[in-house]
Amino acid sequence: MEFADVPAESAPVVMTVRGQYLLEVENWGGPVPIRMIGDRHFLPLMSTERFAAALRDPFPSHAYSTIPHFQFIKDIYNPIRRRLYDDLANYGGMMARPWPSAIEHLIREGSSRHIFDAEAKAFDGSGGKIALDDDAVAESERYRDYFAKGFEGYVVVDGVVFRPIPEPCYQVDVDSGIISAVIPFGLFPNPYNPSEAQLFSSATHFFAADQLDEAKELSRTRGKDRFALELLEMTGCAVDVLDPRALLGHDYAAAGLHRTAREIRQLFTDDAPPAEVAQTVLELNQALEASEDAYNVSPDLERAVRAAVALEDVAPDWYNRRVDVETGRRIAFQLERQDSRPIEFSLRQPKL
Repeated sequence: MEFADVPAESAPVVMTVRGQYLLEVENWGGPVPIRMIGDRHFLPLMSTERFAAALRDPFPSHAYSTIPHFQFIKDIYNPIRRRLYDDLANYGGMMARPWPSAIEHLIREGSSRHIFDAEAKAFDGSGGKIALDDDAVAESERYRDYFAKGFEGYVVVDGVVFRPIPEPCYQVDVDSGIISAVIPFGLFPNPYNPSEAQLFSSATHFFAADQLDEAKELSRTRGKDRFALELLEMTGCAVDVLDPRALLGHDYAAAGLHRTAREIRQLFTDDAPPAEVAQTVLELNQALEASEDAYNVSPDLERAVRAAVALEDVAPDWYNRRVDVETGRRIAFQLERQDSRPIEFSLRQPKL
């Protein structure tokens, strides 16, 4: 596996992320330097030597968990493990090639981990202990490709492995008022995201790294916890912008709406919708599919969310079984925040 080696001068540190309880800060052992290459942000993980050791030994001893960056070592493997869990959970037979049935049961989530570790190490080495037929070799190649894809875009700077990340920002939870710095992996669902990536809901509002004052104002006026701002000062949770090039001008209000629309879609699609709401549900899904990403949403998305909320009057029994009062309040506030979003349009001078 080869990563591009990027000179430090081509990957300047443009931000630092700090905070007493931020996982990335704990793993790094202090404020995290965020580098930028082109228009992508990068998070440091660990030295190349430690990264290579983690790849060679995916089942380290429990004592290994006391060293810094252990969470990131788990992140290397957990996406692949989840894929295995999903495939094995959906397998209906007694054996899933190339795994014998004994390992199939041991690998399942919630089983005895130390037994699985011992079994897995027994298959280390050239050829392992299983003679693979053509189908099993093809399956192994599929997992190998899946594993390698998880490291696309990784680079090395000054002997440290960096992974590409979304732009760090602030989040405000309007249920609690709590403000925190965050690397918003959860805005971009991906099986290769860290296992501890934070999930967001319609209660979450996002602000750019230079909008801490706006985030505080939202917490002050909408949050339920009157100690939220004091807690922010205690934890020291912040994003420090060192270079204005770090800010890509994302539409964070749109990101909240996009996350909310996805939540509504999940609430609405647990069964076939009745005829009177089916078209609205379809249009919501189409607007989400037409959105480029969480920051570049379809022009139809806000209208589709408003139409979805209006279903409370069209089919109240169906709607109220899915959207409770608190969730409805959060959705309404996400829509309210759209009123202050900047918009662009062009005017053409009329001809006489």
